[in-house]
Amino acid sequence: MAEVSRHSEPQIYPEDEPPDPSEQAPGPRGTRSKPRRQAPRLLKIVVAVLGMVLLLLIGGLIARVVLGPPPTQPVATSAVPAAKAPTPAALPRFKSEPFGDWFLVCTEPPAARSCIAQQQVMDSAKAVVFTWSMQLDEKGLLRTLWRIPPDAQPQRGFIIDAGDGKPRPVNFTGCDDKDCSVAGVLAPEFLKSLEGAKAVIAAYVSSKTNKPVRISLSSRGLSDVLAELGRSTAGTP
Repeated sequence: MAEVSRHSEPQIYPEDEPPDPSEQAPGPRGTRSKPRRQAPRLLKIVVAVLGMVLLLLIGGLIARVVLGPPPTQPVATSAVPAAKAPTPAALPRFKSEPFGDWFLVCTEPPAARSCIAQQQVMDSAKAVVFTWSMQLDEKGLLRTLWRIPPDAQPQRGFIIDAGDGKPRPVNFTGCDDKDCSVAGVLAPEFLKSLEGAKAVIAAYVSSKTNKPVRISLSSRGLSDVLAELGRSTAGTP
């Protein structure tokens, strides 16, 4: 008598897992082959693991690009002594030579030679209250610089009197908390008056007392110091 095969009971699978024909084939008579669903599950596991590894690799690459490479370890080096700071240039030295009540002040080598004729007036406390300097420029003009205490009234200027009956008012060229100064060129005729004067007076009005302050200057040695200034500036001994 021929065998009659029986249909197996219907199998229900997820939509993403189509039935495998091998899983539905009946086994020997009276038995059913067991469903073999291990392969698809193993494949899903492998795909999930590979996906996680790929995400980790991509995340590490992004972090490296954004954050930059990790700091490297310092390389051991031999100790090298620090370079010494450059020695500051030495201040120029000056040599002064007296000429009556004047001085010839010149720079000494290795600095370039430069000379001025100068007279300073001090008060009873040995504080400098007036400085008169003269220097020849590159054109041979005799330039003068007067400096007086800062308490002078800037708008009033000061007066220089060579005793020739022609007191000359002079405007200040600048005032600060240290002094008030006048810079200019001495006219030849005024210079002759200064060289021959028995007394030279400089006067200014004090801003503290609103009264004139008179300072006595001296022309003794002026002609000699100016002659030496000309020789020194020309480079002759």
